[in-house]
Amino acid sequence: FSSKVVIERNKYISARIEVEAPKPIPNNQIWYTATAKVEPNETDVFGANIVSNKWNSSTNEGVITFDGDVTSIGYCAFHGCSSLTSVIIPNGVTSIGDGAFYSCRSLTSVIIGKGVTSIGFNAFSYCRSLTSVVIGNSVTSIGELAFCDCNALTSITIPDSVTTIEDRAF
Repeated sequence: FSSKVVIERNKYISARIEVEAPKPIPNNQIWYTATAKVEPNETDVFGANIVSNKWNSSTNEGVITFDGDVTSIGYCAFHGCSSLTSVIIPNGVTSIGDGAFYSCRSLTSVIIGKGVTSIGFNAFSYCRSLTSVVIGNSVTSIGELAFCDCNALTSITIPDSVTTIEDRAF
């Protein structure tokens, strides 16, 4: 971000915030940081097949590469991946499915690409270390319990494009 926005409790501010990843991320990759190599629980929920999963133990950075563009992060894809600490979801992804990152207890930050239109039921529930979420400008709906029990969440950017926030999303 080029500037900091401070929002006081019980005050509404309308702002347009453009989110870009630190470096361009190809639509056939998911970048992450972790304390150990992350292995998705489900491999058929990305709209493409995993070709490689490289993790550098000295930098704690990983890249999952697919044979085509990643179009979704589907049902329980990373459920319970306790070593995952951050993830950048590429712009080509259009949906984050139900329970996709459920109970990733070490996850601290998420950047959701500007192609995502929906965040599913329980998508980030019980990510108890999650402090920061940046949601891209195409998201229109945030599902029920999407960020439930994210007790450490102190910063979330919700763009004007969001028209629906389901029950107990936070």
